[in-house]
Amino acid sequence: MADDSMRIVSLLPSITEIIAAVGLHEQLVGITHECDFPPLVVKDLSVVTTTEISPHTMSQDEINTAVNGSLMNGHSLYGLDEAMLAKTKATHVFTQALCDVCAVSFTKVASTCTKILGDNPHVVSLEPTSLEEVFTTISVVGKVCGKEDEAASLTATLRGKLRLIGDGE
Repeated sequence: MADDSMRIVSLLPSITEIIAAVGLHEQLVGITHECDFPPLVVKDLSVVTTTEISPHTMSQDEINTAVNGSLMNGHSLYGLDEAMLAKTKATHVFTQALCDVCAVSFTKVASTCTKILGDNPHVVSLEPTSLEEVFTTISVVGKVCGKEDEAASLTATLRGKLRLIGDGE
C-alpha cells in the first residue's frame, strides 16, 4: 500500500501515465510541461520543468536550429523550475538518464533535487527501450511506491491486450 505522505514528481509523460494507472494519482504533485494525460489527473498539478522549445510558436526549422545548437554547445534545452520543485516537497522523483535532448538531464535532476529538497527525495531513473522494459518499468514504479499488486495487475492487463492483438481478435 502506498504511503499517504508520498509526494511524487514525474519528469516523463509516460511515467506520469504509469503513476496514474497504478493508482498513485493522488500522490502526484509535479509534472513536466509535456505531461497531458490523463487530463483529469494533470490539469491542476505543478509544472516543474522549463524549456527553450515551443512547438506552438516556433517553426520546425527554428526547433531544429535550437536543438542542434544546444547539442553543439553542451547546453540543455530543458531545465527545472527550482521554486516550483521546492513547493512540491517531493519524496519521490521519477526521471530518465537515457536522453539529455529529450528531457532534463539526470545529472541536473539529481543535483537540483539535492540542492532544493535535500537528501529526502528518492530519485529514480527509468529508461525503457523496449516493450518488455516498459513492463519492467511499471513493476519498478509499483515496487518503489508500494503498489506492487496494482503494477502486476496493470502489466497482466496490458499483456492480455497484446495477446488479443497478436491473435487478431
